[in-house]
Amino acid sequence: DLRLNQILSVIKAPYLLVDAAHLEIAKTLEYDGEIIVMEDIMNTPADEKILAERAATLTCTSPLYVIFTAGSTGKPKGVITSHLSLMTYIDSVCKVLDINDTDTMGNQSPLDYIAAVRDIYFPISKGASTFIIPKNEFAVPTELFGTLNREKITALCWSVAGVEIRVKVGAFD
Repeated sequence: DLRLNQILSVIKAPYLLVDAAHLEIAKTLEYDGEIIVMEDIMNTPADEKILAERAATLTCTSPLYVIFTAGSTGKPKGVITSHLSLMTYIDSVCKVLDINDTDTMGNQSPLDYIAAVRDIYFPISKGASTFIIPKNEFAVPTELFGTLNREKITALCWSVAGVEIRVKVGAFD
């Protein structure tokens, strides 16, 4: 996958974590580091000393994750987000949306896209759930709305493009 190879070339990570189901795909990527299968390490006892050392160095501005831009200039660029930045954003979203532990958000965004951050972390902060809607369903409104109803989706934070046509044809009615 071209985008994955571009991202890997930017971050130059020494390790790539994959689940067993995606190991063969990972092996086809242009990656020089060590590939670690998550299932192989899930039952490994935690090294409490190393965890304590790492925890002692964390601050609110420590990096939490890197999200990559769309790469409109030809090569994706990584944007580092801190714990503080994420929590400030989530707190702001909380002030706008009235979501609680009975809600289920319908995720539209790919998980490597910035909008997915809201669909992942916001429900966690409120005790709510997120349902990842299969990408192919957005092209078939009957399937999309069947999923929204079946999964009891109560909240959507979609792009205007994700909602506009469906509103115009009365699909939300």
